[in-house]
Amino acid sequence: MQHPEFSSQLKEIAEASIFIRFSKLKKRNITVGDKKTSVTLEPLVWELLHNIADEQKCHVNDLCAFIADRKHKDASLASAIRIFIMSYMNIQLHENKDKTI
Repeated sequence: MQHPEFSSQLKEIAEASIFIRFSKLKKRNITVGDKKTSVTLEPLVWELLHNIADEQKCHVNDLCAFIADRKHKDASLASAIRIFIMSYMNIQLHENKDKTI
């Protein structure tokens, strides 16, 4: 199957995702409400989570509690955090597109 010619930026992102796949997961302790727990995420996901918390002027624990309160009961917190970050970034992308129009 022949693929269309992708932009160099998309190719760089794909290559970076391969690197991320092989990067070590980082386990961190967080507090969600009154409960201490640990979450294992990729280093980039932790970085993005911290960036979002900084942007929202809250602590990472508060952001994780916000996500935990809204996740499906069968979903893991790690998965919910990843989905939250993707959704957050998607909204940011669309807001930035709207500003340039």
